[in-house]
Amino acid sequence: MKRLNETMDSFFHLTERQTTVRTELVAGATSFMTLAFLIAVHPSIMASCGMDKGAMATVTIVSAMIFTLACGLYCNIPFVLATAMGSNALIAYSIVGAGIASWQVALGMNFISGVVFVLISVCNIREMVVKVIPKGLKITMGTAVGVFIIATGMSNIKLIQLNGSGFLKLGELNNPEIILAAVTILLILIFSSRNMKSGLLLAMIIGTVIGIPMGLTTVPETLVSLPPSMAPVAFKLDILGALKLVYIPFILAFFMGDFFSTVGNLFGIGAKANLLDEDGNFPEIKKPFIVDAVGTCIGTVMGTNTVTIYAQSAAGVEAGGRTGLTAVGCAICLGLSLFFTPIALMVPNSVSSAALITIGLGMLSCMEKLDYSDFTESMPAFVSVMGTAYTYNIATGLCLGIITCVVTKIAAGRAKELHPAIYIIAVPLLYYLVALA
Repeated sequence: MKRLNETMDSFFHLTERQTTVRTELVAGATSFMTLAFLIAVHPSIMASCGMDKGAMATVTIVSAMIFTLACGLYCNIPFVLATAMGSNALIAYSIVGAGIASWQVALGMNFISGVVFVLISVCNIREMVVKVIPKGLKITMGTAVGVFIIATGMSNIKLIQLNGSGFLKLGELNNPEIILAAVTILLILIFSSRNMKSGLLLAMIIGTVIGIPMGLTTVPETLVSLPPSMAPVAFKLDILGALKLVYIPFILAFFMGDFFSTVGNLFGIGAKANLLDEDGNFPEIKKPFIVDAVGTCIGTVMGTNTVTIYAQSAAGVEAGGRTGLTAVGCAICLGLSLFFTPIALMVPNSVSSAALITIGLGMLSCMEKLDYSDFTESMPAFVSVMGTAYTYNIATGLCLGIITCVVTKIAAGRAKELHPAIYIIAVPLLYYLVALA
């Protein structure tokens, strides 16, 4: 056992990043529990456009397991990868639901965007784009991701809803889901205040148990089940059918959405995990970019949409995860869930949402490093955070922030402060926002 610990310490640099094997594995399990909802939700969304639900459940787990493991072993960072909730909605509702194309052609569009990802990642173009993003926006990406995570948690339990006039309103506080979420949040706060590294995971387990008498935790009839075959959706994408000029806006939407949500999550969660250098850059960023890009290509071949770095990675970081061993731990849980899916689905929506809300709140502290005395720095950051909150899209928020930065710098007569490449990047971003509308 001692030899094994020494080997893992050497490979994952545990001592260097001030963590332990136990902390990393608990963090991995915590990330998995906040990610478990995807096993049920994603297949339901894709089934609405004619895809086999059982096959999608298996593909969802297998794709997440493979690329989370790759991220842990190759990149040595505590990030998990899974199918993106934004691009699945784009396929199900905006493309197939609107009668524009079949799901096979939609996956072909998604594949093409993934190929572009791979090319710009291998050629270091992706790194160059990241380097020209203003420091103020990089600093506040963590806050944007935090706001996104909070919004996810609150909307999942209907704590915040739209009223008849299109404005936000408070949900019904006597709703059992909200009550269980509140109890779980209280438990998380109690354990966190006592500096319990396993507090988040323990609170989620207790919350899941409390949910049984409340009727919110489903106790499965069987604990073990064989995974359905992936055959109905695997290798069904239609790449040739996606090669039409009319589909370019959708390919761009897949590309931009994945690109900037990945950048946002890398820098936002990376800052929380103390993985950024003194200049706010992410060391060896090419590695997670390549894993993310290849994940999208292979994911579409397997039968699912964009496989990307997930905001729920923040759960593992909050639980103390600092290395790739956290990702490996999560991948192990994903692998087990293939045969123990009923157990994985026991975690009620309220409990995972409570975890997301508290994790998101902890990421708002990134704003304290922003230079509020400089309007050209603070305004783009504010627009990025608010854009993420009100569009419920990290990529859209970041795009709005970059465009705002360009406008404010020009208006202030300080255009030379920005890298010339940012003005070139702003053009396709503006097109992306127009196409998105």
